Amino acid sequence: MPKVISKKEAIKKPSPKKVPLPNPPDPPVKPLVKKALMLVIALALASPAFAEEVLTLSAPETKPSITNWRPSQIHIIAQPAESRTVTVVVEDTITHDTRTCMWDGNTTPTAATIISTLNTANLTNNSLQKRAMTAAQNLGCLAAGTVAGTPQ
Repeated sequence: MPKVISKKEAIKKPSPKKVPLPNPPDPPVKPLVKKALMLVIALALASPAFAEEVLTLSAPETKPSITNWRPSQIHIIAQPAESRTVTVVVEDTITHDTRTCMWDGNTTPTAATIISTLNTANLTNNSLQKRAMTAAQNLGCLAAGTVAGTPQ
């Protein structure tokens, strides 16, 4: 059977018990500082370490000698004027090694001169590919030789 209490007892407030307060929590780390710290740690762990080691071969590796180059790609960038470049990529017909020859504003002749010459050239007797190969020889990118064959 439930205990019956008087109205006076029901209104009476219990006395508060003295409970010790817990230690205050650590101050929160600001989220931006925490992210920055994690980023620094991640970069430190992910950055490669480059060694200063070099393999010196006891006998040199030999490649087949390259005797034929063919034009593989010709790129002309005419605009904007300060970025004019002419690039010729040639490929060895046997090993398929490639070499890139490039003219810009600092080469002799400049890319602007090459572009101007090509714009007014009669390509009937001297094809674009032959002109590109000859220009690469004159630049010193390709060794001396004779350009022959039919352009594709």
